[in-house]
Amino acid sequence: MEDTLRQNYVKMPEVTGYKEVVTAFNSATTAGNTLAGDLNLVYAFAKAMDPGSVVREGEQVMIARTGGVFDRLKGMVESINGGARLTPEIRMALMNELNTRVLAWQRQHDAVRSQYENIARDRGLKVGNVVDAPPVITLPITRTQEDVERLPRGQMFRDHLGNIRVK
Repeated sequence: MEDTLRQNYVKMPEVTGYKEVVTAFNSATTAGNTLAGDLNLVYAFAKAMDPGSVVREGEQVMIARTGGVFDRLKGMVESINGGARLTPEIRMALMNELNTRVLAWQRQHDAVRSQYENIARDRGLKVGNVVDAPPVITLPITRTQEDVERLPRGQMFRDHLGNIRVK
C-alpha cells in the first residue's frame, strides 16, 4: 500500500515540477555576475516557467513565432551567446519573477504533499514511506542589514523572518 501511494505521489506533476524548479532556482541564486551566470539565470527562468520541457530545434522556430516571454528569452540567450550581458535591472526582474514562480510551485507541491500525508495517516501508514522531504531551497540567510549590504545586487536571500527577498 505504501509503495503504491509513494509511486503515485512522486509522479504527480506538482511534485516533479517543484523538484525541477527548485533545482533551477538554486542554480540561479548562485549564478555569478558573468556571461555564464546570465545564461544560467535565463535557463533557470525558462525551466521555472515550464518545468519538464526541453526545447528542441524545431520547437525553437515555433516559440519564436509565438512571441511573448519565450521570444524574449530566446533573444536574451542569443545576446548572451554573442557576448552581451543582462542589465542589472533585467537580472533583478528575472530573479523576482523566478521567486514568484518558485513560491507558486511550492504552494502546489505542499497541497499535494498534505493530501498524501493525510491519506497515509488515515490508512495507518508511515507518512515518511509515502512522501519524501521536499527539495531544499538554498539561499543565504541574513540576520542584519549589514549581512544584506554584503550581498551583490540582484542576489536572492532569506531575511531573518524566513522571507525570500532580492537585493
